[in-house]
Amino acid sequence: MGKNSNTALSVIAPVDFNFECSELFYFLSSSGNYRYMSFLDSSLLPNKYSKYSYLLFEPCFAVRASKRFGEIIYPGKSNLIMDNTFTNNPGNINDFLDYFTASHISKNSSGKYYVNDNICLNSTEENNVKKIIFSDKPHVFLKNVLKICNYKENAKYYYENGKLTSSARSLIKSSLPDFTGGLAGFISYDYKNYLEKLPKTAKDDQELPVFYFLHFCRFLAFSHQLNKWFIIKNYNINADFYNRKNSIYKARTKILEPGIEKCISGDMEETMERIKNIINSKNFLSKDKIFKHIARKYGCQKTAKLDLRSNLNKDEYKKAVNIAKKYIHEGDIYQVNMTQRFKCSLEVEPYDLYFILRTRNAAPFSAYLSFPDVKIGSSSPERFLFLKKDKIHTRPIKGTRPRGKNATQDAFLKNELKNSIKDHAELNMIVDLERNDLGKFCKYGTVKVKEHAVVEKYAKVFHLVSTVTGKVQHGYDIADILKATFPGGSITGAPKIRAMEIIDELENITRGVYTGAIGYIGIDGTMDLNIVIRTFVIKNKIFYYNVGGGIVEDSSAEEEYQETLDKGLALKETLEYFTGSS
Repeated sequence: MGKNSNTALSVIAPVDFNFECSELFYFLSSSGNYRYMSFLDSSLLPNKYSKYSYLLFEPCFAVRASKRFGEIIYPGKSNLIMDNTFTNNPGNINDFLDYFTASHISKNSSGKYYVNDNICLNSTEENNVKKIIFSDKPHVFLKNVLKICNYKENAKYYYENGKLTSSARSLIKSSLPDFTGGLAGFISYDYKNYLEKLPKTAKDDQELPVFYFLHFCRFLAFSHQLNKWFIIKNYNINADFYNRKNSIYKARTKILEPGIEKCISGDMEETMERIKNIINSKNFLSKDKIFKHIARKYGCQKTAKLDLRSNLNKDEYKKAVNIAKKYIHEGDIYQVNMTQRFKCSLEVEPYDLYFILRTRNAAPFSAYLSFPDVKIGSSSPERFLFLKKDKIHTRPIKGTRPRGKNATQDAFLKNELKNSIKDHAELNMIVDLERNDLGKFCKYGTVKVKEHAVVEKYAKVFHLVSTVTGKVQHGYDIADILKATFPGGSITGAPKIRAMEIIDELENITRGVYTGAIGYIGIDGTMDLNIVIRTFVIKNKIFYYNVGGGIVEDSSAEEEYQETLDKGLALKETLEYFTGSS
């Protein structure tokens, strides 16, 4: 280890909360105690791609970059404004993002440790005090025995001859959450302007940061498989602590037990006490009671008129589609994603909106982000990137049909999408684009299409989805990967750069966070980001949401316009819930 390097220790402990994710989210967000919050929410269950939800509410700091400057924000303290100016030197914003995605990842992670009395444990009795500890690479153990208990199967596994049994390793890997601390937030679609030389003719009326992340070292995670909450706390161990004559494993032994003791007796208990005090102050301690509370809260607004306005009327949108088709016919591009944005004034708490949205449009990559100046609620079905160790995958979506009013209509529309030549052609183009993007940093021969053109069912629509995977070459970090892939191909077009130029020409306002990415970048280098679609933004009491679709040469302008309305149905219905317009 170098003199200035750090080791990250993640401690994970189960907690007894008899509440669902949405309930605990609502308790904390409605308390008014947290100006900064992230809820990375796997609200569509079951789904095989997102097994945990994360409720993050006490950040160590925030970091954001605008067009003019970068800022590090310490809640309750003064902000640190970085010296570099981005306007005249776009490369600086990449350096700023790189600093917080690469430099802050621990190169010497000492593993993830479970403090857990019913999944994985190693216990001993000392002075009648039971100590529990777990590691996926158990270099530290008590009395030289690691025992791992799988309470569901009533099975026990042992640390044998210096190695874990294969069944134990499998159990451990399937139980650990992927995110154990780090950055959570968003990257705006307009980050593209700092990756490529692109026109900037569209108006930026929202003026959102280019990226905005919160750094968390203590938070809650909910396992949807185990139906159990965990609290996670990170400890940074400075290398100066280590005695040069001792191995890192001996140093871990010195640090680990005090860390566990602190975790159990102080740090985590204080956090849990604060949460319990918030829960005890509420009189709506169930999902049904939360619904009734929201209904009473906004009952007086039920006669309000929903005044939704788009930046493009129907004729203007159809005209833009036809111009895009002309570019395709002339060979400039094969496909482009065209969008429109709706907005209205609305006196509604953002967390109330998100609570209703997630019940109406459950999605595997949902999220709620709360910053003092902007709130974002996403019910995205699309994963942009998932990176764990050297394995990466992306899941582009192309092809949409609305859900039917009954089972017969549902089956007809699903089958129509499954057999649509046009929709398959759209998806094939984007899959090829994603394969090319992953090929920029993945090992030769590892980029593969694992699933192709699978029809997936969501609350309001059917989608065609593919999964593209690869193995990252040594020497590439997260910043490199983002530069090679951002923004996603499904929401730009092919070829990507020319498609983005045409988007800027035909869409008269910038997209902001829409079609950017929301998710986390962990201290161990794990990353999970969605594509920001089916998403609302609230700033200065103005509610915004965008909808769009892929345009190819045989697209019908009328049908493409209707598809945007189908995709925005859940968001529109959520607004109507608060105004009584439905």
